Amino acid sequence: MVITVHNRKIGVWGLRLLLLCWLSLYISKTVSFIADSNEAGLVAPIIVLSLLTGLLAGGLDLYLYSRTRETEPGFPVLFEPPFGIFPALGVRIADGEDSSEALQATLFDLAERGLLQLAGDDDAWNVTVIADPAVTPQWPAETSMLLAMGLTAVGDSFVISQTTISGGQIAVARMALQSAVSTASKRYLTPSGPGIASVTLGWLAYAGSFFLMTRLPPVTNIGLLLSPLFSASCVFAFITLSMMFEPGICTIRNEAGRDIWSRTGGFARFLATESSESRFETAKHLDRFLTYLPWAIALGSTEAWADSYEAQDSQTPVLPWILWSGAGRSYSTNDMISSFNSAVVEASDAYTASQGR
Repeated sequence: MVITVHNRKIGVWGLRLLLLCWLSLYISKTVSFIADSNEAGLVAPIIVLSLLTGLLAGGLDLYLYSRTRETEPGFPVLFEPPFGIFPALGVRIADGEDSSEALQATLFDLAERGLLQLAGDDDAWNVTVIADPAVTPQWPAETSMLLAMGLTAVGDSFVISQTTISGGQIAVARMALQSAVSTASKRYLTPSGPGIASVTLGWLAYAGSFFLMTRLPPVTNIGLLLSPLFSASCVFAFITLSMMFEPGICTIRNEAGRDIWSRTGGFARFLATESSESRFETAKHLDRFLTYLPWAIALGSTEAWADSYEAQDSQTPVLPWILWSGAGRSYSTNDMISSFNSAVVEASDAYTASQGR
Protein backbone atom coordinates (compact mmCIF):
# COMPACT_ATOMS: atom_id res chain seq x y z
CA MET A 1 0.00 0.00 0.00
CA VAL A 2 2.83 2.36 0.83
CA ILE A 3 4.24 1.92 -2.66
CA THR A 4 0.88 2.75 -4.18
CA VAL A 5 0.53 5.91 -2.11
CA HIS A 6 4.03 7.07 -2.92
CA ASN A 7 3.52 6.50 -6.66
CA ARG A 8 0.28 8.48 -6.51
CA LYS A 9 2.02 11.36 -4.76
CA ILE A 10 4.83 11.31 -7.32
CA GLY A 11 2.28 11.50 -10.12
CA VAL A 12 0.41 14.39 -8.50
CA TRP A 13 3.53 16.42 -7.79
CA GLY A 14 4.95 15.67 -11.22
CA LEU A 15 1.87 17.23 -12.84
CA ARG A 16 2.00 20.11 -10.38
CA LEU A 17 5.64 20.75 -11.24
CA LEU A 18 4.67 20.88 -14.90
CA LEU A 19 1.97 23.44 -14.06
CA LEU A 20 4.50 25.57 -12.21
CA CYS A 21 6.82 25.44 -15.22
CA TRP A 22 3.98 26.57 -17.48
CA LEU A 23 3.11 29.36 -15.06
CA SER A 24 6.68 30.65 -14.84
CA LEU A 25 7.02 30.55 -18.63
CA TYR A 26 3.65 32.29 -19.01
CA ILE A 27 4.68 35.08 -16.63
CA SER A 28 7.99 35.47 -18.44
CA LYS A 29 6.24 35.84 -21.79
CA THR A 30 3.75 38.29 -20.28
CA VAL A 31 6.51 40.51 -18.91
CA SER A 32 8.37 40.44 -22.23
CA PHE A 33 5.24 41.33 -24.21
CA ILE A 34 4.34 44.24 -21.93
CA ALA A 35 7.90 45.55 -22.03
CA ASP A 36 7.93 45.51 -25.85
CA SER A 37 4.46 46.98 -26.33
CA ASN A 38 2.48 50.01 -25.37
CA GLU A 39 0.07 48.06 -23.16
CA ALA A 40 1.59 49.03 -19.82
CA GLY A 41 -1.77 50.47 -18.77
CA LEU A 42 -3.23 46.98 -18.78
CA VAL A 43 -0.72 45.61 -16.28
CA ALA A 44 -2.49 46.59 -13.06
CA PRO A 45 -6.01 45.52 -14.15
CA ILE A 46 -4.74 42.19 -15.49
CA ILE A 47 -2.78 41.48 -12.31
CA VAL A 48 -5.83 42.27 -10.17
CA LEU A 49 -8.13 40.16 -12.34
CA SER A 50 -5.65 37.27 -12.38
CA LEU A 51 -5.40 37.33 -8.59
CA LEU A 52 -9.17 37.55 -8.27
CA THR A 53 -9.87 34.65 -10.65
CA GLY A 54 -7.16 32.61 -8.92
CA LEU A 55 -8.80 33.22 -5.55
CA LEU A 56 -12.23 32.32 -6.93
CA ALA A 57 -10.83 29.10 -8.39
CA GLY A 58 -9.20 28.30 -5.06
CA GLY A 59 -12.49 28.96 -3.28
CA LEU A 60 -14.33 26.61 -5.64
CA ASP A 61 -11.65 23.99 -4.98
CA LEU A 62 -12.14 24.25 -1.22
CA TYR A 63 -15.91 24.02 -1.61
CA LEU A 64 -15.68 20.87 -3.72
CA TYR A 65 -13.13 19.40 -1.33
CA SER A 66 -15.46 19.92 1.63
CA ARG A 67 -18.34 18.32 -0.26
CA THR A 68 -16.31 15.20 -1.07
CA ARG A 69 -15.30 14.51 2.56
CA GLU A 70 -17.30 11.86 4.40
CA THR A 71 -17.80 12.11 8.15
CA GLU A 72 -16.31 9.08 9.85
CA PRO A 73 -19.02 6.90 11.42
CA GLY A 74 -17.06 6.03 14.55
CA PHE A 75 -15.14 2.81 15.08
CA PRO A 76 -16.06 1.11 18.36
CA VAL A 77 -13.90 -1.95 18.98
CA LEU A 78 -15.65 -5.05 17.63
CA PHE A 79 -14.53 -8.59 18.33
CA GLU A 80 -15.66 -10.11 15.06
CA PRO A 81 -15.47 -9.07 11.40
CA PRO A 82 -18.43 -7.68 9.45
CA PHE A 83 -20.92 -10.40 8.61
CA GLY A 84 -21.69 -11.27 5.01
CA ILE A 85 -18.57 -9.93 3.29
CA PHE A 86 -15.03 -11.16 2.69
CA PRO A 87 -11.77 -9.43 3.75
CA ALA A 88 -10.84 -7.89 0.39
CA LEU A 89 -14.31 -6.32 0.05
CA GLY A 90 -14.32 -5.04 3.63
CA VAL A 91 -11.03 -3.21 3.13
CA ARG A 92 -12.18 -1.83 -0.23
CA ILE A 93 -15.29 -0.31 1.35
CA ALA A 94 -13.48 0.97 4.44
CA ASP A 95 -10.41 2.44 2.74
CA GLY A 96 -11.83 3.30 -0.66
CA GLU A 97 -9.07 1.28 -2.36
CA ASP A 98 -7.89 -2.30 -2.57
CA SER A 99 -5.70 -3.80 0.12
CA SER A 100 -2.15 -4.31 -1.14
CA GLU A 101 -2.44 -7.86 0.18
CA ALA A 102 -5.96 -8.61 -1.03
CA LEU A 103 -4.82 -11.55 -3.14
CA GLN A 104 -2.82 -13.10 -0.29
CA ALA A 105 -5.70 -12.59 2.15
CA THR A 106 -8.16 -14.19 -0.26
CA LEU A 107 -5.94 -17.23 -0.78
CA PHE A 108 -5.52 -17.63 2.98
CA ASP A 109 -9.27 -17.26 3.46
CA LEU A 110 -9.98 -20.00 0.92
CA ALA A 111 -7.34 -22.20 2.54
CA GLU A 112 -8.83 -21.65 6.00
CA ARG A 113 -12.21 -22.72 4.61
CA GLY A 114 -10.72 -25.97 3.30
CA LEU A 115 -10.58 -25.30 -0.44
CA LEU A 116 -6.83 -24.77 -0.84
CA GLN A 117 -3.57 -26.00 0.60
CA LEU A 118 -0.47 -23.79 0.64
CA ALA A 119 2.90 -25.55 0.57
CA GLY A 120 6.11 -23.56 0.54
CA ASP A 121 9.84 -23.43 1.12
CA ASP A 122 12.53 -20.79 0.80
CA ASP A 123 12.20 -20.62 -3.00
CA ALA A 124 8.54 -21.02 -3.98
CA TRP A 125 4.99 -21.70 -2.84
CA ASN A 126 2.53 -24.15 -4.33
CA VAL A 127 -1.21 -23.43 -4.15
CA THR A 128 -3.23 -26.62 -4.60
CA VAL A 129 -6.99 -27.21 -4.78
CA ILE A 130 -7.91 -29.91 -2.24
CA ALA A 131 -11.72 -29.67 -2.32
CA ASP A 132 -14.24 -29.51 -5.15
CA PRO A 133 -14.74 -25.81 -6.03
CA ALA A 134 -18.14 -26.66 -7.46
CA VAL A 135 -19.52 -27.58 -4.03
CA THR A 136 -17.41 -25.26 -1.87
CA PRO A 137 -19.14 -21.89 -1.26
CA GLN A 138 -17.23 -19.00 -2.82
CA TRP A 139 -17.72 -15.33 -3.44
CA PRO A 140 -17.76 -14.36 -7.15
CA ALA A 141 -14.54 -12.39 -6.60
CA GLU A 142 -12.84 -15.50 -5.24
CA THR A 143 -14.05 -17.56 -8.19
CA SER A 144 -12.71 -14.97 -10.64
CA MET A 145 -9.31 -15.03 -8.96
CA LEU A 146 -9.15 -18.85 -8.95
CA LEU A 147 -10.10 -19.00 -12.64
CA ALA A 148 -7.32 -16.55 -13.47
CA MET A 149 -4.84 -18.76 -11.62
CA GLY A 150 -6.09 -21.92 -13.34
CA LEU A 151 -7.44 -23.40 -10.10
CA THR A 152 -10.76 -24.91 -11.13
CA ALA A 153 -10.71 -28.55 -10.01
CA VAL A 154 -9.32 -30.78 -7.30
CA GLY A 155 -5.61 -31.34 -7.87
CA ASP A 156 -5.04 -28.14 -9.85
CA SER A 157 -2.02 -26.23 -8.60
CA PHE A 158 -0.27 -22.94 -9.15
CA VAL A 159 3.37 -22.27 -8.34
CA ILE A 160 4.28 -18.85 -6.95
CA SER A 161 7.93 -18.30 -7.82
CA GLN A 162 10.26 -15.56 -8.97
CA THR A 163 9.52 -16.04 -12.66
CA THR A 164 7.86 -13.85 -15.25
CA ILE A 165 5.26 -16.53 -16.02
CA SER A 166 4.21 -16.82 -12.38
CA GLY A 167 4.27 -13.05 -11.93
CA GLY A 168 2.21 -12.50 -15.07
CA GLN A 169 -0.47 -14.92 -13.92
CA ILE A 170 -0.52 -13.30 -10.48
CA ALA A 171 -1.00 -9.91 -12.14
CA VAL A 172 -3.96 -11.27 -14.11
CA ALA A 173 -5.42 -12.88 -10.98
CA ARG A 174 -5.01 -9.66 -9.00
CA MET A 175 -6.77 -7.65 -11.71
CA ALA A 176 -9.59 -10.19 -11.84
CA LEU A 177 -9.96 -10.02 -8.06
CA GLN A 178 -9.90 -6.22 -8.00
CA SER A 179 -12.45 -5.99 -10.81
CA ALA A 180 -14.81 -8.40 -9.05
CA VAL A 181 -14.33 -6.63 -5.71
CA SER A 182 -15.09 -3.32 -7.41
CA THR A 183 -18.30 -4.80 -8.79
CA ALA A 184 -19.26 -6.21 -5.39
CA SER A 185 -18.61 -2.86 -3.69
CA LYS A 186 -21.11 -0.97 -5.87
CA ARG A 187 -24.07 -1.99 -3.71
CA TYR A 188 -22.44 -0.12 -0.82
CA LEU A 189 -21.63 3.05 -2.78
CA THR A 190 -23.49 5.84 -4.54
CA PRO A 191 -22.13 8.34 -7.10
CA SER A 192 -20.75 11.57 -5.66
CA GLY A 193 -21.73 14.64 -7.69
CA PRO A 194 -19.04 16.89 -6.16
CA GLY A 195 -16.44 14.16 -6.65
CA ILE A 196 -17.32 13.67 -10.30
CA ALA A 197 -17.34 17.45 -10.79
CA SER A 198 -13.91 17.76 -9.15
CA VAL A 199 -12.34 15.19 -11.45
CA THR A 200 -14.04 16.50 -14.60
CA LEU A 201 -13.32 20.18 -13.94
CA GLY A 202 -9.81 19.35 -12.78
CA TRP A 203 -8.84 17.71 -16.04
CA LEU A 204 -10.59 20.45 -18.04
CA ALA A 205 -8.63 23.07 -16.11
CA TYR A 206 -5.37 21.19 -16.69
CA ALA A 207 -6.08 20.84 -20.40
CA GLY A 208 -7.17 24.49 -20.53
CA SER A 209 -3.90 25.61 -18.97
CA PHE A 210 -1.96 23.67 -21.59
CA PHE A 211 -4.11 25.08 -24.41
CA LEU A 212 -3.73 28.69 -23.28
CA MET A 213 0.00 28.22 -22.79
CA THR A 214 0.62 26.73 -26.23
CA ARG A 215 -2.12 28.19 -28.44
CA LEU A 216 -2.96 31.57 -26.91
CA PRO A 217 0.20 32.68 -25.08
CA PRO A 218 0.48 36.29 -23.81
CA VAL A 219 2.32 37.53 -26.89
CA THR A 220 -0.75 39.29 -28.33
CA ASN A 221 -3.42 41.52 -26.87
CA ILE A 222 -5.90 38.62 -26.91
CA GLY A 223 -3.46 36.33 -25.14
CA LEU A 224 -2.76 39.02 -22.55
CA LEU A 225 -6.45 39.54 -21.88
CA LEU A 226 -6.83 35.79 -21.28
CA SER A 227 -4.26 35.83 -18.47
CA PRO A 228 -6.95 35.81 -15.72
CA LEU A 229 -8.44 32.67 -17.27
CA PHE A 230 -5.00 31.04 -17.31
CA SER A 231 -4.53 32.00 -13.66
CA ALA A 232 -7.85 30.42 -12.69
CA SER A 233 -7.11 27.24 -14.65
CA CYS A 234 -3.67 26.82 -13.10
CA VAL A 235 -4.85 27.39 -9.54
CA PHE A 236 -7.85 25.10 -9.91
CA ALA A 237 -5.84 22.30 -11.52
CA PHE A 238 -2.96 22.64 -9.03
CA ILE A 239 -5.21 22.21 -5.99
CA THR A 240 -7.62 19.70 -7.50
CA LEU A 241 -4.90 17.29 -8.63
CA SER A 242 -4.76 15.72 -5.17
CA MET A 243 -8.50 14.93 -5.39
CA MET A 244 -8.31 13.76 -9.00
CA PHE A 245 -6.03 10.90 -7.99
CA GLU A 246 -7.81 10.10 -4.73
CA PRO A 247 -9.29 6.57 -4.61
CA GLY A 248 -13.07 6.51 -4.45
CA ILE A 249 -13.40 10.26 -5.04
CA CYS A 250 -16.34 9.75 -7.42
CA THR A 251 -18.42 7.77 -4.90
CA ILE A 252 -19.66 8.03 -1.34
CA ARG A 253 -20.73 5.22 0.96
CA ASN A 254 -24.46 4.68 1.40
CA GLU A 255 -26.00 3.62 4.71
CA ALA A 256 -24.99 -0.02 4.26
CA GLY A 257 -21.51 1.06 3.19
CA ARG A 258 -21.06 3.27 6.24
CA ASP A 259 -22.09 0.36 8.45
CA ILE A 260 -19.45 -1.87 6.84
CA TRP A 261 -16.92 0.97 7.14
CA SER A 262 -17.64 1.29 10.86
CA ARG A 263 -17.57 -2.46 11.51
CA THR A 264 -14.39 -3.03 9.51
CA GLY A 265 -12.67 -0.16 11.28
CA GLY A 266 -13.83 -1.41 14.66
CA PHE A 267 -12.61 -4.92 13.94
CA ALA A 268 -9.28 -3.55 12.70
CA ARG A 269 -8.89 -1.84 16.08
CA PHE A 270 -9.46 -5.16 17.83
CA LEU A 271 -6.83 -6.88 15.70
CA ALA A 272 -4.22 -4.17 16.18
CA THR A 273 -4.93 -2.66 19.61
CA GLU A 274 -2.98 -3.77 22.67
CA SER A 275 -5.61 -2.63 25.16
CA SER A 276 -6.40 -4.73 28.23
CA GLU A 277 -9.96 -5.21 26.95
CA SER A 278 -8.73 -6.56 23.62
CA ARG A 279 -6.29 -8.87 25.36
CA PHE A 280 -9.07 -10.19 27.58
CA GLU A 281 -11.28 -10.86 24.57
CA THR A 282 -8.40 -12.48 22.69
CA ALA A 283 -7.73 -14.79 25.62
CA LYS A 284 -11.38 -15.90 25.51
CA HIS A 285 -11.23 -16.72 21.81
CA LEU A 286 -7.85 -18.24 21.09
CA ASP A 287 -9.61 -20.58 18.65
CA ARG A 288 -10.48 -17.65 16.37
CA PHE A 289 -6.89 -16.96 15.35
CA LEU A 290 -7.13 -18.96 12.13
CA THR A 291 -10.57 -17.61 11.19
CA TYR A 292 -9.54 -13.99 11.64
CA LEU A 293 -6.09 -14.35 10.07
CA PRO A 294 -7.22 -13.51 6.48
CA TRP A 295 -8.77 -10.30 7.81
CA ALA A 296 -5.54 -9.45 9.64
CA ILE A 297 -3.59 -9.95 6.41
CA ALA A 298 -5.96 -7.74 4.38
CA LEU A 299 -5.89 -5.04 7.07
CA GLY A 300 -2.11 -5.17 7.48
CA SER A 301 -2.40 -6.27 11.12
CA THR A 302 -0.91 -9.75 10.96
CA GLU A 303 1.99 -9.08 13.29
CA ALA A 304 -0.17 -7.27 15.85
CA TRP A 305 -2.76 -10.06 15.71
CA ALA A 306 -0.07 -12.66 16.42
CA ASP A 307 1.41 -10.50 19.19
CA SER A 308 -1.96 -10.40 20.97
CA TYR A 309 -1.72 -14.17 21.36
CA GLU A 310 1.85 -14.10 22.54
CA ALA A 311 0.81 -11.50 25.13
CA GLN A 312 -1.37 -14.23 26.66
CA ASP A 313 1.69 -16.52 26.89
CA SER A 314 0.12 -18.57 24.11
CA GLN A 315 1.73 -19.79 20.92
CA THR A 316 -0.07 -18.95 17.71
CA PRO A 317 -1.88 -22.05 16.42
CA VAL A 318 -0.33 -24.20 13.72
CA LEU A 319 -1.90 -23.48 10.35
CA PRO A 320 -3.17 -26.90 9.23
CA TRP A 321 -3.49 -25.86 5.61
CA ILE A 322 0.13 -24.69 5.32
CA LEU A 323 2.97 -27.12 4.66
CA TRP A 324 6.31 -25.47 5.35
CA SER A 325 9.70 -26.92 4.52
CA GLY A 326 11.88 -23.84 4.59
CA ALA A 327 15.29 -24.02 6.18
CA GLY A 328 17.21 -21.63 8.33
CA ARG A 329 14.31 -19.95 10.11
CA SER A 330 12.17 -20.70 13.13
CA TYR A 331 8.59 -21.82 12.72
CA SER A 332 6.14 -19.03 13.39
CA THR A 333 2.99 -17.72 11.80
CA ASN A 334 4.69 -14.45 10.92
CA ASP A 335 7.49 -16.38 9.21
CA MET A 336 5.02 -18.32 7.09
CA ILE A 337 3.01 -15.27 6.07
CA SER A 338 6.13 -13.20 5.44
CA SER A 339 7.54 -15.93 3.21
CA PHE A 340 4.28 -16.21 1.28
CA ASN A 341 4.01 -12.45 0.81
CA SER A 342 7.63 -12.27 -0.31
CA ALA A 343 7.01 -14.97 -2.91
CA VAL A 344 4.02 -13.05 -4.32
CA VAL A 345 5.91 -9.74 -4.34
CA GLU A 346 9.03 -11.23 -5.94
CA ALA A 347 6.96 -12.93 -8.65
CA SER A 348 5.16 -9.65 -9.35
CA ASP A 349 8.45 -7.74 -9.43
CA ALA A 350 9.93 -10.24 -11.89
CA TYR A 351 6.96 -9.75 -14.20
CA THR A 352 7.04 -5.95 -13.87
CA ALA A 353 10.76 -5.89 -14.63
CA SER A 354 10.22 -8.00 -17.75
CA GLN A 355 7.58 -5.53 -19.00
CA GLY A 356 10.00 -2.64 -18.66
CA ARG A 357 12.63 -4.17 -20.93
